[in-house]
Amino acid sequence: MPENKPSWFSTGYSGIKPEVEKMDMQNGPDRVWIPPGQKKELIFLDDLPACIHEHCPKIDGDWKNWITCLKDVYEEAPCCELLNSSGYKSYYVGYFTVVDCSKWVDKQGKEYCYGIKLFPAKLKTLKRLQMRRDERGPFAGKVFSISRLDEKSPATGDDFEMVRDADLTKLFQVVNYRGKKLVDEYAKAVDEDSINRLKNIFQLEMADGKVVPKLVPFNYGKLLYPLAPKDVRVLLNSSKIEQRDDKFGGGDGGGTAPAGGGTTDNAIPF
Repeated sequence: MPENKPSWFSTGYSGIKPEVEKMDMQNGPDRVWIPPGQKKELIFLDDLPACIHEHCPKIDGDWKNWITCLKDVYEEAPCCELLNSSGYKSYYVGYFTVVDCSKWVDKQGKEYCYGIKLFPAKLKTLKRLQMRRDERGPFAGKVFSISRLDEKSPATGDDFEMVRDADLTKLFQVVNYRGKKLVDEYAKAVDEDSINRLKNIFQLEMADGKVVPKLVPFNYGKLLYPLAPKDVRVLLNSSKIEQRDDKFGGGDGGGTAPAGGGTTDNAIPF
């Protein structure tokens, strides 16, 4: 159970680590979004989803407000209390870690590819994925071709074709996390603080005190960790929550495009 928050001030340096972790969570992973009528090739890094109940209200004109529901965590759930009446009841979602093989260009004109991202699958999508797993076996290390029919389809696609195995050892050398090469970020993790910051994001494997250089899923326990009821109240009471009208598109997936839309690279060398 999450601990109670401290007073509004503290003495000493004990607050540094929690504040760094908070900043890491605010700048968390990009999420997969497939434009209507397009397809992407994704490589799954884990087999089974990490599932939670979640809210996603439109706040101050922005949809990127994912809040882990507190109804199964605390006796009080201010998220439900403050959001249900606006149409943002919690939904069931399962998370995977994937490598998005699409190319995209940032505002400075720099090109990226092979971004490691969160793949959020709501209930209908989870059912489709379960069917594919029953037919074809475990997902980890598999290349999928995923297409999205139209705006009413889930934002993460509605047709899933398992293509082949990927070479995760070679893939590790080119994967980027939010625009930075993952292999370089791992190489910088040489002290306790830098290793712990990476552990806030990834399920790192360690050997002899060093980070094992391999692709691993995100640390869902950290990234999806529920806020305390007090913090949820502060967040939602200080924000302009727009009434849901279901005209935003996205179907089962919901939301709008995150960074890194791009086009599919049809010649994946892994």
